[in-house]
Amino acid sequence: MTELPNESSVIGEVIARTEKETYVKNLAEYNSYYKLFCDIIKYVPSFIFCTIWSEPNELKNVKTIGINSLLIDDLAFLDYDEMICITK
Repeated sequence: MTELPNESSVIGEVIARTEKETYVKNLAEYNSYYKLFCDIIKYVPSFIFCTIWSEPNELKNVKTIGINSLLIDDLAFLDYDEMICITK
């Protein structure tokens, strides 16, 4: 009788691959926003970025941040009806 291993690494490999693909897509999206923001900030001293689902409720400013300090987390953790002010 052949013994089967207790744990299969197949599901772990699928999860790891999916997480990596998701991270790569999220990083690409962040980089495209960052490039756009750098282009915008050339023309204005600051601007607001916000997330709205369908109809905006009262928007809440959660952060003011310089473009050179902007991190992926600043955009990724922005909730609906929240906004950040991005400055030079």
